[in-house]
Amino acid sequence: MILIFSRNLESSTNSIIEWIEKLGGNCKQINDTDLKTFDKGYALQISGDGEGINFDYPALNFDIEEVSIIWFRRWIYPESFNNLLNLSEDKHWALGIFEHLYKEVNTLSDAFFSLFKNKNWFDRPEHIRRVKKIDVLNLAQKYGLKIPTTFITNNRDRALEFLKTYGRLISKPISDIAYFDNDSYEFKLLTTEITEELLLASNEWFYPTLFQQLLEKRSDLRVFYLAGQCYAMAILSQFDPDTIIDFRNYNGKKFARMIPYKLPAEIELSVNDLMKELQLKNGSLDFVLTTNGDHYFLEVNPLGQFGMTSYPCNYKLEKKIAQYLIENDK
Repeated sequence: MILIFSRNLESSTNSIIEWIEKLGGNCKQINDTDLKTFDKGYALQISGDGEGINFDYPALNFDIEEVSIIWFRRWIYPESFNNLLNLSEDKHWALGIFEHLYKEVNTLSDAFFSLFKNKNWFDRPEHIRRVKKIDVLNLAQKYGLKIPTTFITNNRDRALEFLKTYGRLISKPISDIAYFDNDSYEFKLLTTEITEELLLASNEWFYPTLFQQLLEKRSDLRVFYLAGQCYAMAILSQFDPDTIIDFRNYNGKKFARMIPYKLPAEIELSVNDLMKELQLKNGSLDFVLTTNGDHYFLEVNPLGQFGMTSYPCNYKLEKKIAQYLIENDK
């Protein structure tokens, strides 16, 4: 049996399940909300007789021995705890409750996942969590991938020196992109060009910020990696001033053209070696194809969206993932 750990209303999960059923596979889905339920009782017990962890859990209405492979799609995310921020008018107090209960449920999740530690995972949560942008950039060079020179500093003068050396700079989050919104506005932390004017107008000291040399691009590339195979897509974002720096900065009126792309064989081999080192069987990788034809690796997202690559390029990745899961359900 295929076991899927995911979230409610996660569209890519639903698509995969539809394909599994269509292809004659057998699967069971457990959602993160099952661990936050208030209408179904459960209990975890670590016995003193050496028998390990026992989990009395309504969602586990099957024999664990039946599970052959587990697809870890997505799990608990902080925003699902936002209601806790309204428990008190004292925001410091409310934030403390938020952070504590979020950590509690995640720790419980890890204990739950340990019931399946000897199973075949696609992919393991601990492998996904340890993927960090800076570490992966450094590792990518080991396998022959080019990367943009990257610089993290909290000092304006050091950033100005970096700008002088490379001519043009961009800045992006050290960790992940973020969105902040309310009823009045939406604010996105995306990739942005940093000019001398902006730096001179900033404070001498600022929060640690990641800078990279700006690459003159022919296109952005999104690559979905699946068990040794690369499915690449070119995003022709350089023709729109809104998306020329970051293709995700859509203006809501015009979307960049997306077309199938074939990576050079040596790049595919490097990607395969990198993903094996990271112990990942799937993930979305971002590259820049420069105007002189070089491929620069930017980052890998183990839980990235694959639908945005599947549909425009007609790769049918949902079917391919379902086939992989079924083939490994033995």
